[in-house]
Amino acid sequence: MYSREQTALILSLIDSLSVDESRTSETHIQNYIYFTQEMLEVPMDFEFVLYKNSPYSFDLSEKLTSLRADRLLAIELNNSYPCFVITDLGKKYIGRFPKTLAPHKKQIGFIVKNLGAKDIRELGQLATALLIDRTEKNRIEDLNKLKEAISNKPDERVGKSLEFIRNTWLGLKNRSVSLT
Repeated sequence: MYSREQTALILSLIDSLSVDESRTSETHIQNYIYFTQEMLEVPMDFEFVLYKNSPYSFDLSEKLTSLRADRLLAIELNNSYPCFVITDLGKKYIGRFPKTLAPHKKQIGFIVKNLGAKDIRELGQLATALLIDRTEKNRIEDLNKLKEAISNKPDERVGKSLEFIRNTWLGLKNRSVSLT
């Protein structure tokens, strides 16, 4: 994917999430982009690793910093919590790529509807379960091993919740229903 298209998709996702009053911290964005790329198959071209508590892309972190430097994104405090917001310049940028964004509208809507309201702990657990699942390991057993430092260890419900989200996406992917 070209950098301009990638930028438009990132900005569009953040804009859609902020309209829905979802959290848009860097950790949230990292997890949303991971789901968008890995489960929803949007070719974002970021490499993710398990870092601290969830999938993380150092390239995506640099991209977000670059978007701030280009004044397409800004950071605002939301209840003392730093969140990304789209600037007016960023909104204009999104408007320049309707053809790029149109094929991915369903995926962005899916993220907003199904993951946007989740707290960072649950979102991180789901993303980590997906990461483990994608590497064909026993996701719940390995998730507990990787998350030893967290006092509220995820259990079978995380795996079941991930399966529900995946099945919801697969059902919507095969229908032409608008989620936004």
